[in-house]
Amino acid sequence: MQILEVEHLSKNYGRIQALQGVSFEVKEGEIFGLLGPNGSGKTTLLGIVTSILKANKGTFSWFGVRANTHSFKQIGTILETPNFYPHLSGYDNLALRQKIHQRGSKNDIVEVLRLVGLSERAKSPAKTYSLGMKQRLAIAAALLGNPKVLILDEPTNGLDPVGIAEIRNLILELRQRGLTIILASHLLDEVEKVCTHTAILKKGELLACGKVEEILSKGITIELASESLEKLHDFLQNRFPLVSISKENEVIKIQMSENQVDLAELNRICFEAGITLHHLAKRRKSLESVFLELTDN
Repeated sequence: MQILEVEHLSKNYGRIQALQGVSFEVKEGEIFGLLGPNGSGKTTLLGIVTSILKANKGTFSWFGVRANTHSFKQIGTILETPNFYPHLSGYDNLALRQKIHQRGSKNDIVEVLRLVGLSERAKSPAKTYSLGMKQRLAIAAALLGNPKVLILDEPTNGLDPVGIAEIRNLILELRQRGLTIILASHLLDEVEKVCTHTAILKKGELLACGKVEEILSKGITIELASESLEKLHDFLQNRFPLVSISKENEVIKIQMSENQVDLAELNRICFEAGITLHHLAKRRKSLESVFLELTDN
């Protein structure tokens, strides 16, 4: 099922082009990561699809129809730093939000606090919560009313490693419970660990979009070594004239795509050429290296 479709969205602030004809779609059950440095247009894009901002050009639709009031009742959002009344407990803060926004019921409050792991601190004042706990409380607030979609803008920003791991595990658990999650982040490692799909943005332009594993599979490094690196290098250069081959730290490196790689076959042809390999390994590129290649211009 299609959850969100974005078509040719553009947004400018005077001479500043925040988005440039961005198009992508998010399907049910995905964890979709909007990835890019600060100023890449991630927050602007989320603001548009939640109708906080208006695009200059382009359209978007939720659940197959143009956005309407009913659509947004099925979406929970955290687009700003979570703010709570410090003297009120976590439970009372959620009860107040539930009453103001008319999302869910008081019975939902107990359930969402349990989901985010705050049941034991539900009656503690919010001022006693760590930053990670406040972020989990904000996610609990967004979960009121049992939404189908959760939108998070930089959900791990400012958190320590323990807090980052807690939010990551919570996001994965919420997906298992059937939620579709859209998050914006500049942390490449977190997107690689948690997201099923990603859209990479730079200065408002969409550079790549698709499954994380497919984006990573487009860049594979094969490492080879033998007693004579010169002989191995010359053989590989003649055998694969169109492939990038380099020598680094007593290892020959070949850049290939996933579908070009067969280690057993590579080992066989080297052996038949009189070259015995004592090192042969496949290294998948990290999302960081792919991102740097895409944005390094």
